[in-house]
Amino acid sequence: KVMAQYLHSGEKTWAVAAGLVWDRIETSQSVFIAYPEPLGDDPLAMAALGLIWAGQDVNRLQIMVEKLGAAALFAGYDGQLTMANMKLTVLWTSYLQNFGLDGISPEVQQFFEETTGQSGGDKLNWGVMPAYQTYLDQLVYGVVPHESSGESPRQVPAVLLALHYVPATLRSQAALLAFKAVEGRILTEQWRRAALMDSRDEGDLWS
Repeated sequence: KVMAQYLHSGEKTWAVAAGLVWDRIETSQSVFIAYPEPLGDDPLAMAALGLIWAGQDVNRLQIMVEKLGAAALFAGYDGQLTMANMKLTVLWTSYLQNFGLDGISPEVQQFFEETTGQSGGDKLNWGVMPAYQTYLDQLVYGVVPHESSGESPRQVPAVLLALHYVPATLRSQAALLAFKAVEGRILTEQWRRAALMDSRDEGDLWS
């Protein structure tokens, strides 16, 4: 549920549960998302939750790209999504327009070329490519990604992108470390917001 917490957007509540395939049912108040159970231990694959939420809505897809950065593309690959799930064509073609094929393995390229069609002209704003090498080194070494100060990583997209490049033999262990890093960032932000609210309340008392 860590990725659902990180990715949640909109006013509706998200209910996430393991299933056989990706699926989404949306009501006036809630979004129910099912994911393939084998993917549940991998945060990059689970980042596809946001893509499933976006579905065919380009505006929603842009929100997820802002939350995931370049890792949004690899969430589609690692999450084993199909055209039926979302606008994969927009994701792929706009990614190429921004970053080209640098860092794209033949497997990833083949996946998207086989599962996408002609772009309808929709574009996404990807920002800059996250600097992920430090986090990649930490994952390969076997430690939870962190800043030099020891605090949780400031860039969750960079952690997820680093996870994509971890050697397959280390992926399952690295996935758990990446989960801890994302959770740490969520908790850090929650603590900061709580501290800010406390300081405002104290200011109101003395005003």
